Amino acid sequence: MKAVSYSFVVRRLATILSVAVLSLSLIAAITGILLSFYYEPTAGGAINTVTVVHLYTLHSYILSIGGLILALIHLGGLLLEEKQEKQQLIESQINLSLSE
Repeated sequence: MKAVSYSFVVRRLATILSVAVLSLSLIAAITGILLSFYYEPTAGGAINTVTVVHLYTLHSYILSIGGLILALIHLGGLLLEEKQEKQQLIESQINLSLSE
């Protein structure tokens, strides 16, 4: 049975925690930057700029970009599959002609 090296476990745990902290910090920075496009830091303007309508608009932009990216990934997968099928068809035709 293999002994567990605690220094290895601690290093892996530290790596996982640091990646989690960096990811959450990046998400906070991105949302802060996106919010800065709409938010007005004045007494009267603050409540008017952070409304549900603005948040839905921002959310719809993000969703449409995400949908576009997923569609491009799907298209790339279909094109790759088509290329592989064509290559297999060519190889099978070559093998058939060689066997005759």
